Amino acid sequence: MADIDPAVAHLAAPEDVEVDTHSENPEAAGPRTIFMPIDASSASQHTLRWARTNYLKADDTVILAHVRHATPGSSLSLVNAHADVVPALEALEAAAREASHDLVRAAAATLRDTDLPGVAVSDVKGYALRGEVRKDLVRKAKEVNADVIIVGSRGLGAVKRALLGSVSEYIARHAHCAVVVVRPTDAEAIADKLDELKTE
Repeated sequence: MADIDPAVAHLAAPEDVEVDTHSENPEAAGPRTIFMPIDASSASQHTLRWARTNYLKADDTVILAHVRHATPGSSLSLVNAHADVVPALEALEAAAREASHDLVRAAAATLRDTDLPGVAVSDVKGYALRGEVRKDLVRKAKEVNADVIIVGSRGLGAVKRALLGSVSEYIARHAHCAVVVVRPTDAEAIADKLDELKTE
C-alpha cells in the first residue's frame, strides 16, 4: 500500500462536524397537516397502517380524501334525461356517495384506534369528493395547505397505467408539498391484482 503524503493526509481523514440540533424554524417541530388519499384497495389500508407505525405523530392533523368517479350519466343534464332514468341515476349517485363516506369514516376509525400498532391520531378530517381523481387530490391537498402527502402506490397494469397514468406519480409531480409514496407488500400487490382482474 502506498504511503499517504502527510501534506494531504488530512483530506482523507473523516472529520467530526458539530451540528446545531435546534431548528431554525420553530414551527417545523409542531403539528403537521398530513394529507392522505384513500381508496378501497388493500394497498390503501397498508398505507394507513404504514403511516401509523412509521410517520404520524399524535399531534398531527390528518386529512383523508376519497375521490369517486362520476356515476354513469351523472354529467348529463337531468332536464334532458328520460323521466324514468332520473331516479335510477339519482340512486346510483346516492349509493356511490354513501360508499365514499363509509370509506372515509372507516379510514378515520383506523387512524384513531388506540388498540392498533403505531400512533393513534385524534385530529382526523375527511373529504368525499366526486370528480377527476388525480387533479382533485392535488387541488384539495393545496387547499388544506398540507405539509406532506402520504399516498399508496397501487400496481396498475401496464395498459391502465399507459391510459390513465399512476395517481401517486401524478401527485408526486404536481403537488405543492413533499410526497411520501408507500409501496404495498407483495401479498397486498397480488391481492389488488386479483381484485382488478375480477372487476374487468
